[in-house]
Amino acid sequence: MKKIVFLSFIILLAFTSKVKAQSCVDTLAVLQTIVANKSSYIGQPFSVLESQLPIAVKNFLPIPMGNKRYEERNTSFSFFYSQDVNRTYPRLSIIWQVPLNQSLSYSLWGQTSGAWTSIHSAHYANAVIKDIGIIK
Repeated sequence: MKKIVFLSFIILLAFTSKVKAQSCVDTLAVLQTIVANKSSYIGQPFSVLESQLPIAVKNFLPIPMGNKRYEERNTSFSFFYSQDVNRTYPRLSIIWQVPLNQSLSYSLWGQTSGAWTSIHSAHYANAVIKDIGIIK
């Protein structure tokens, strides 16, 4: 009996030693800090903001604004994955100084259904930030 208990303990120890604790990040608090310090990012390319984010972008959504359907003036970014885009709040909203090509952004969005990759990061890297907000 002692051997079974000891063996069970060793197996349990082997499995639990591979489990790593994940840090819990308050996404809303991070986004509020970014918005509070948005003057540091306005006029800068998106790559500057992205490189300083303590949490990784998981999804994005190009948002058309106004009657110019080929111009992407706003993009929202979420920081956790959900197949339901309505459950990815809070989101970081970026308004661009110079509108981006909406068709290209939607094409890139369609490749991954909005999941963020290095291709998307490269697409937005040089876009200059005009304003930053939070969508709750």
